[in-house]
Amino acid sequence: MAASQPNKATTKGVEEKDGEGEMPGWWEKAAKKLREDEAAALEKKKQKDFEERQEEKWRMTLQAIDMENKLKKKCEMDEQKRLKDWREKTEKLWAFEAAKKEREHKRFMEKVVHEASLIRKREEEEEEEERKKKKGKGPGPCSTQ
Repeated sequence: MAASQPNKATTKGVEEKDGEGEMPGWWEKAAKKLREDEAAALEKKKQKDFEERQEEKWRMTLQAIDMENKLKKKCEMDEQKRLKDWREKTEKLWAFEAAKKEREHKRFMEKVVHEASLIRKREEEEEEEERKKKKGKGPGPCSTQ
């Protein structure tokens, strides 16, 4: 039976007038070109996505650096403000303490002056009493008195 069947026609080597014999090669070329185009488009899309991710990472890195710099600057400004406030409060405390010491010194000096005036009055009174005692005794042994 195998011998009685005619040979199958192959498209290879057979050229027909309307070009149907070349169809499988044409389809293969078209499929190959489509696969290449799709692969190129996919590769281009992957590259574009990769570049977008890289750009996003770069932008985020720059944003993080900018945020860090702003935070550092804010911390420095806050530190300067705290230092300025501390200095102002310290100077106020020093001024208050100096005024307090001045008031205490003034009170002490007033007491000293008052005490000195009392002592001076007592001494003057004592001197006055001694003068009176000396005057009250009368003439002394000397004739000139």
